[in-house]
Amino acid sequence: MNHSNTYQPTQCFSAALTLAPISIGLLLFGCGKKPEAETIPIARPIKMLELRDENMPIFFEFPGETQPFSQAVLAFEVSGFMQERFVGEGQQVEKGHLLAKLDDRDYQANKNSAQAQFNAAKIEEERARALYERQATSKQRLDTATSNLEVATAALQRATKALEDTELRAPMSGVIAKILVEDIVTIAAGTPILIMQDLSKMKIVVDVPESKGVLGSTDRSFEEVTKLAKPEVTLSALPDRSFPAQITEASSTVDPLTRTYEVTAGFDKPSDIRILPGMTANVRLEFIINPSLNAPKGFPVPLSAVAGDSSKNAYVWKVDTDKGTVNRVPVNTGGTLSAELIEIMSEELKSGDRIAISGVHHLEENSLVSEL
Repeated sequence: MNHSNTYQPTQCFSAALTLAPISIGLLLFGCGKKPEAETIPIARPIKMLELRDENMPIFFEFPGETQPFSQAVLAFEVSGFMQERFVGEGQQVEKGHLLAKLDDRDYQANKNSAQAQFNAAKIEEERARALYERQATSKQRLDTATSNLEVATAALQRATKALEDTELRAPMSGVIAKILVEDIVTIAAGTPILIMQDLSKMKIVVDVPESKGVLGSTDRSFEEVTKLAKPEVTLSALPDRSFPAQITEASSTVDPLTRTYEVTAGFDKPSDIRILPGMTANVRLEFIINPSLNAPKGFPVPLSAVAGDSSKNAYVWKVDTDKGTVNRVPVNTGGTLSAELIEIMSEELKSGDRIAISGVHHLEENSLVSEL
């Protein structure tokens, strides 16, 4: 008899029939069903603010991009035929390194001629001086010889410098950022040849609103401004790291269109990561708010810390530092202290409490959080 179409129970099902005392569910688990992986909650990174009764620090970030702290556009000071270039883009060079060279034969000949004229003038000046000291010649001859020597000296100095200028050398240690001309070409004096950048230190130029015009004040040194503002740089590519910075420049006049001041923050390039010009970055500045100045009844906080529910009731997220979670706290809002600050009041908040000041619209009750 042909049994090809006869139903054959699976091995697992047969085992279940045979081993009746054993739980079918257990057998099925043993036949390949895997338990579901436990879901581990992930803490949402947020920025936090500690509430204080007075001298409260408020932090603001201003966008920009990284730039080399120093940059040089290099050119020959004399014209000629560029004979050779010794570097390429991206190459690291030390100060004094030979970068490119012009054909120097004409400049060498000019120097040789100037040297000969200088030697002859020097001999004549020495002879005239010796004769004059013995009263064997006139003062006029000595003056003429001295003048000719001065002219010859200046001509030799110019010829020597022109010969030296046929070599383009690095004025600093840095990286060859861009080659601007091709090899083997006749160029005029002053024609940009290449761009060098010192990437050992970087800078970011940001626009700070006029409400923070203290940064543009001329009665404070940059060291004092740095101490007050405590600038830090963060990179979009590395949001979990920050780098201490120094205020190196701050305009003292406001831009009439944007009503902002231009502020430059410099920072040392870390050795463990590669930071290049043009990377998106932020400068974080601290501003001290003294509530007694405006006699507020609550706490000054950034506008970004306050959210509203469907009934337009304001609230903030209070951080439980022990559990690493947040809880919604209803607040009353007072007056606006600045374009970025608002006053909040709540019996559930006290000095020393921490609240979320970023991502408040994405948080939920008892959400796990970590400080950004």
